[in-house]
Amino acid sequence: MLSKNATTPIATGEKETTQFAYLDLMERGGLRIIQPDVARVGGISESLRIAALAEARNVQMIPHCWATDILVAATLHVIATLRRCPYLEYNVTDNPLRTDLLTRPIRPVDGIVAVPTGPGLGIEINEETVRRYRVNA
Repeated sequence: MLSKNATTPIATGEKETTQFAYLDLMERGGLRIIQPDVARVGGISESLRIAALAEARNVQMIPHCWATDILVAATLHVIATLRRCPYLEYNVTDNPLRTDLLTRPIRPVDGIVAVPTGPGLGIEINEETVRRYRVNA
């Protein structure tokens, strides 16, 4: 098994969609780091279930987070509940649907990204950006 013989920790799971797939990765695959994506696994509640399964197995969870600042906000709220998550996977590409989607974009300050504190996810959508990129079906 590669994960047992590798000197570098192997992380994966960003494409998985259920807690059962993560159980398989942790138990059969022997992974010590899993990376569920809040949007793919079914939201914050399912992410927290996966986090509990990981913690019970001494597996580190570092969520996958690569899309818009909406996903960043949801992921930050999950990370805030984890006992040991040293990183936020933070996308730095110049994409207006990531960088301009919120009225107050989420940006690192001195290497730290704060959890939004407003109601709900703590964010407000920039309606002008939505209008600019809306596609009428």
